[in-house]
Amino acid sequence: MNGKLLITALILLTVSGTVSAQGIEEITVTAQKREQSTQDISLSISAFTKDELREYGFKNLFDVAQHAPNVHLISYYDNSKPEIIIRGFGLLGLFTSFEQTPIGVYYDEVFSGSRAAHLAQMFDLERVEVLRGPQGTLYGRNTTGGAINFISRKPGDKFAAEGSVTYGRFDELNFEGGMDIPLGDTLALRIAGVKRDRDGYTKNVSGVPGTPDRLQDTDNWGARGILQWTPSDSMQWTLNVHGYGSDTNTPAVFGQIGQGRGEPNAITGFVDPEGFHTLSINTAPQEEVDAWGVSLTGTFDIGDITVTSITAYEDVESFELEDTDASPLFVQVFSVPDDLWQFSQEIRFASTTAGVDWLAGAYYYTDNLNANNFFDGFRDPLFGVASGFEADNFLDQDSENWAVFADVRWPVIETITLNGGIRYTSEDKELDADANVRIFFPDGAGGEIPFDIPTIVDGKVETDADDVTARAAIEWTPTEDIMIFGSYGRGFKSGGFNSQAFADISELAPYDPETVDAFEIGIRSSWFDNRFIFNATLFHQEVTDLQALIVIDDPLLGPLFFVRNAAQATSKGVEIDIRARPVEGLDIALGLGLVDAEFDSFPFNDGTGRDATGNKMPTPSLTLNGLVQYEFPLGGGSTLTPRIDFSFLGDQYFDAQNRHLIDEQTEYMVANASLTWRSTDQSIEVQGWVRNLGDKEYLFRTIGNQAVSAGTTTSYHAPPRTYGVTFRYFYN
Repeated sequence: MNGKLLITALILLTVSGTVSAQGIEEITVTAQKREQSTQDISLSISAFTKDELREYGFKNLFDVAQHAPNVHLISYYDNSKPEIIIRGFGLLGLFTSFEQTPIGVYYDEVFSGSRAAHLAQMFDLERVEVLRGPQGTLYGRNTTGGAINFISRKPGDKFAAEGSVTYGRFDELNFEGGMDIPLGDTLALRIAGVKRDRDGYTKNVSGVPGTPDRLQDTDNWGARGILQWTPSDSMQWTLNVHGYGSDTNTPAVFGQIGQGRGEPNAITGFVDPEGFHTLSINTAPQEEVDAWGVSLTGTFDIGDITVTSITAYEDVESFELEDTDASPLFVQVFSVPDDLWQFSQEIRFASTTAGVDWLAGAYYYTDNLNANNFFDGFRDPLFGVASGFEADNFLDQDSENWAVFADVRWPVIETITLNGGIRYTSEDKELDADANVRIFFPDGAGGEIPFDIPTIVDGKVETDADDVTARAAIEWTPTEDIMIFGSYGRGFKSGGFNSQAFADISELAPYDPETVDAFEIGIRSSWFDNRFIFNATLFHQEVTDLQALIVIDDPLLGPLFFVRNAAQATSKGVEIDIRARPVEGLDIALGLGLVDAEFDSFPFNDGTGRDATGNKMPTPSLTLNGLVQYEFPLGGGSTLTPRIDFSFLGDQYFDAQNRHLIDEQTEYMVANASLTWRSTDQSIEVQGWVRNLGDKEYLFRTIGNQAVSAGTTTSYHAPPRTYGVTFRYFYN
């Protein structure tokens, strides 16, 4: 914690310096569907420009979350389905594509309905915007916790190209590039792509044939083409075609977390090998994602009204397979293949009438999601042939959502602006599901005979919901450099069905939407000719009908899975962003998030008396991030820039039960460093970098409930120290 005091003191001392410095560059965002400076927006937001994304070395959403206050990611997987948590709100044990995150993810204003695609398009971006708190009016469903916007770079009006190649530890080899191609006075094209490869950093010492000795590799690609037609000053059309693929031997699942690694598995007696990145498994994990999509965005003027139309189609296929018992014995293997297609259409009208800036629109979304969850367990000779079983379910879900919305900004007087919005949403879902369970008996000749248990889960269920969400804010600007605001916002997250129904028809019961009410007050301010920026937000959020996974151990049927509106919770805290440029060439940034998030009411109602009421929600109580860099001028006009950045996360639990060791991760800090040389004309850049400088060992997640089905609590481990060099070339 002394590091916080040191950096804060450094900022306060340096901003009072007398050396001349150019002000900090203003960041323009479109978080409220209109162009605004981050200093003029009454939302808690973190924004990263294309230069910052490059200098940080961001590759995916995990990297972004480390540098945004009160934002955290945990995941079962490496390349898909992240669990995004903002201010304590995220998924509670729900890990398939059927369970929607309360954080909406948008690529070029298109909602991403598949969590498998949420790590897909992190390349060639203009900026990333992270919005904290419910976004119930301009974004709508599934944004009770916030929204994340990825904005791609658009074509320029002259030929330009850039490319980079990276080589690093574990034979990491990455290529990334983009090119602007003018096709006439009104037509321009930008094409961009990325290819990332890296060997695995986790050792598998089982020696079982067919399993690799290295896990957690990287093998993915992404491509995007954007064609922009501007026939006049009042009309523009943008066609965006994109694709993404990933095929890796992840995730690696580690075991024995109970009282510390090295404990024997309660079912098999197996003891995990030593080493934080060493395991022993008998089934090679797999994680595959194939995604593609197309969108057409048009803006044109009808008189004084600007019309925006966004039409989009996305298709995402994913497959995950993991050795869930984390041992060389055949205790349990779990696989999740799913496929989602979605179509969406949004239309907005915006104008300024009598000084009032207004926006109104309509939205339509539909998708189809199908999956086949498959368990294969207790097939090892250790248990005998008759102990083996298989369980699978087949799910086919159709969703339809439509909404109408409006938002206004009204400058009542010179220093007071009122901002308000409202949205009506209607949603229907239908699920067709059936599940099968079979056990195996010996046939007397060394083989086995399968016996199918009569299907218990077989049916079609429907649910529908509608809701009105709103936002109201008042902004006071006593000077042109200071804005103080207060706001209220309400959001709702979709209801749905439990995708883990295997043994009883009751598991299919639909659950209702959850809602969040949030209150915020904040300040946006710049000082010393914009060389020091201080932004802060205080918030208080209350969630009703919080969706959570409840596991009931039935003595006859075994574990039963239910998703229920089981909890009420409150989250309150503060977010602070500080940026300083005290002297020319020196940049300092600091982000602080404090959150007190707990369950006001959370009885499990599973017959065991378990109750999480009063427990902490699964989020760090403290997030702290910062950076310091200085650009040294060299002879001939080139520059050398050393840089260090860090992220610190306080103690956290991964599960509502708050079990000591099993569910918890103690505080940790991860630091990164780089040294960048730039040529005189800025066309060449060479950067040496180190990530996880201190080689910190920490967990992405633990699964405490695995102790019941697989004999051990399992965990997912963060990467070790990596290092390398990146060469970039820019042609303008």
